[in-house]
Amino acid sequence: MTKKIIVFIATLLFCGVVAAQNQNEHEEFLNAQFLILEEVQPLTQAERDQMKSIFYEEIAESGIQDFAFNMAMSATLKDIEYYKHYYKDAIAKRAWVLYHEDLFFYEEEMELAESTLESVKPDLKELSEQLALVELYFFATPFDIYDIKADVRFRYEKNISDIYIRSDSKGTSYNLGLVLQNREQLNLSMQQIDAIVDAAQEIKTLSDDGSIDELSNNCWLFEREFIIDALSEEQVSEFVIIRYSDDAAKYAIETWKEGKAYQIEYGNDSIAVLDDLFYYQINKLIIQYIYYDDKEKMKEMLDFWYKEAYPQFLRQLVAERRRREAEEIDEKDYFKF
Repeated sequence: MTKKIIVFIATLLFCGVVAAQNQNEHEEFLNAQFLILEEVQPLTQAERDQMKSIFYEEIAESGIQDFAFNMAMSATLKDIEYYKHYYKDAIAKRAWVLYHEDLFFYEEEMELAESTLESVKPDLKELSEQLALVELYFFATPFDIYDIKADVRFRYEKNISDIYIRSDSKGTSYNLGLVLQNREQLNLSMQQIDAIVDAAQEIKTLSDDGSIDELSNNCWLFEREFIIDALSEEQVSEFVIIRYSDDAAKYAIETWKEGKAYQIEYGNDSIAVLDDLFYYQINKLIIQYIYYDDKEKMKEMLDFWYKEAYPQFLRQLVAERRRREAEEIDEKDYFKF
């Protein structure tokens, strides 16, 4: 046997030993992680097998056990309790970072008073924990994380906004504050954020010198002008949806209730009717907001929207209203002496 062949065989044997050692290490690592997860509840055999399969695929590419297991866990387990338990420390560390980023924004950019900061801190802490959890839960699908985090923020925004809007904060106003609070959902650039922050400061100055007052109720006009100037039309439309969704939803519900009281036919799908009413109303509000300064264009756009999307349920309701009004007029005339 030549020296080269001996070296080759020895190399194969060594690689085989190393591979076996790595396999054992990976198995020990997996079993240790499974034990942690099963402190929540037992894993099924199918879950174990799928996680093992994904783990070994990922370990072959990255060589990093923690990363591979995170991918396997995120792609397999749906129960959120596993993540809360397994990532308890990681969530706390990441939440701390997210919390202080938001706190810095409100303190430095929005210039909220200390008393207001104290009021929003509980919501910011809870929000940061939810965002950290989302990042780990959707670890295997990173492209989904941005949209899901935006949805989570949206659920907390109204309460946070209400707190600082009602506060004695410096340099903020209702609508501009709402724009900044929803900066991620609106996909604002840093330049746009700076413009809105400057606008909020200007609103404060105008309020202090009396240019803005409650009697004339002209703050909305100044805010709208700044928003129209700083945001694209698409972003303005999205802002109107954020700002007036509650109003449009209330309109849809009240209209549907009125129609139901009049026994307007709507089939079995009340949700579809409510959706149609909401969609029609919110788009009317978008048109009215964007074209507020151009009444002719506003009328043109509203007429077009009426022709395109006027809900059938609303047509029936309006017809019923007119019929009842006509009956009331006839009845009044009948009783005249």
